[in-house]
Amino acid sequence: MCHKEGIRKTCKLEEEDSAEINEKTIEDLGDDTAPQDAAAFKLLENREQKNFTQSIISPPDLELKQLLSYLKYAFLGEEDKLLVIISSTLDSHQEKKLIDMLKLHTKAIGWTIADLKGISPSICQHKIILDDKNFKSIEPQRRLISVMKEMLDRLAGKEYYSFLDGYSGCNQIAISREDQENTTFTCPYGNFAFRRMPFGLCTAPATFRRCMMSIFSGMLEKSIEIFIDDFSVYGSNFDNCLENLK
Repeated sequence: MCHKEGIRKTCKLEEEDSAEINEKTIEDLGDDTAPQDAAAFKLLENREQKNFTQSIISPPDLELKQLLSYLKYAFLGEEDKLLVIISSTLDSHQEKKLIDMLKLHTKAIGWTIADLKGISPSICQHKIILDDKNFKSIEPQRRLISVMKEMLDRLAGKEYYSFLDGYSGCNQIAISREDQENTTFTCPYGNFAFRRMPFGLCTAPATFRRCMMSIFSGMLEKSIEIFIDDFSVYGSNFDNCLENLK
């Protein structure tokens, strides 16, 4: 998510040479060099993922907390592993159809940080545009109540919903390489700069929303609503909602 700042090696990855990028090229870059294009990003992500084991291979042990009466735990893996939370009001037939569908798409669900794939810079990057003439300021918090009310109005009348949380969604978006030094911070362990977008940046929510709009533009206000990093998939009946969830 962040890399130590210091003397960076420079490696120009020309567009015409992107097909020749391989693991050796990424290894030569070192840990303190950020990828410049989508091909390099993908290979660097693959290398970082080697240090983690995905949940579908080694399911984590998660603490089960008491749920509200209309919710229940269900498991997509063996021995009560890979848990999800579903409605307790579904009948046995609906519950089986939902679980069977989720089992087909376990790779799209994140239980731990190891399950996060990241978003390629070819789709979205975070830019930090600074003006030397501007002074630092503290902006008031924006009121989101009206935005949430509009979203709930659009959901009115829909019989079934599926609520999804964009787990560490902002952290899956890369910061443009030339802007990474603008995120530099100091701690007792040294100076660091973010390679991935932290949620705390003032323009991070706007970048995340633009990214979601570009990915789900054909589904918004038809089968899905997005509020910050929360996704509501809905349908007029159970089968319609299940189809939209796929």
